Amino acid sequence: SVGAGCRVEGSYVMAGVRIGKDARLTAALVCEGAVVHAGATVGRGAVLSYNVVLGAGHCAPDYARLSLAMQPEAGGADDSDDELEVGSFNERARGVGGGRSA
Repeated sequence: SVGAGCRVEGSYVMAGVRIGKDARLTAALVCEGAVVHAGATVGRGAVLSYNVVLGAGHCAPDYARLSLAMQPEAGGADDSDDELEVGSFNERARGVGGGRSA
């Protein structure tokens, strides 16, 4: 549903989204189940993921990414630089970088 006085410009709004009175969305992506309360602003290029709620009068700045997905804790047991070496696997698979190909 869309409230009175809203301005939605160049945005993609999925099914089940609720946009409150006088809210503003500019070139944003708002996923299913998200709620943008009255007077809130969603900036250019911002993404509101599934079921995110943006409070009345609040602002999601340009290019913000708001999600309810769990994020890994910094400094935890899973905190390592191993993920940074993903590219080397692809190079080996293509025979680049001196690895042997089968």
